[in-house]
Amino acid sequence: MSREEIKYLPLEKKGELLRDWIAENCGNIVDLGLSRVGLTCLPAEICQLSRLQWLNLNQNQLTSLPTEIGQLPELRTLYLNQNQLTALPEEIGQLSRLLELYLDGNQLTSLPREIGQLSHLQELHLNNNQLTFLPAEIGQLSKLRVLDLNQNQLTSLPVEIGQLSQLLILELAENPLKDIAEKIRQRFQL
Repeated sequence: MSREEIKYLPLEKKGELLRDWIAENCGNIVDLGLSRVGLTCLPAEICQLSRLQWLNLNQNQLTSLPTEIGQLPELRTLYLNQNQLTALPEEIGQLSRLLELYLDGNQLTSLPREIGQLSHLQELHLNNNQLTFLPAEIGQLSKLRVLDLNQNQLTSLPVEIGQLSQLLILELAENPLKDIAEKIRQRFQL
């Protein structure tokens, strides 16, 4: 059977088979689009794609990510918009080359402190989640240019956001913000 003939490939609970198939057929993939395919979990075997730079998982039903997500050393862009994520694994901080992270339209209530380890991150999109606070480590994202926090449940911001010297766009609409530190107000002329 040729690869072109494959129409249906049930791989539920067949991690070994998927792992071997990925190793044999997908080792050079740099872009992988899996949006709107009905994923309820991300097979950990996808995290073996060591050359992967762009991963689109938008509009699925993902509720969590495998810890192996941190094993994608070349990943630059990760789309996770419109899933059902409630948390991110700490290992997200291991994506040292990540430039863009899209998490709009999930159910995140918090971010792991390890988010601050994404030293090359330039865009962080968290619109339409349930975030109630941000970790202080967000201030370590020294290359961040876009931070979209619209439509969350934030009542305050960590003062460390004022340290983001490259930040050009800070979106805060539709949050019940009560207090914004003076350092942040001055930095962003709020």
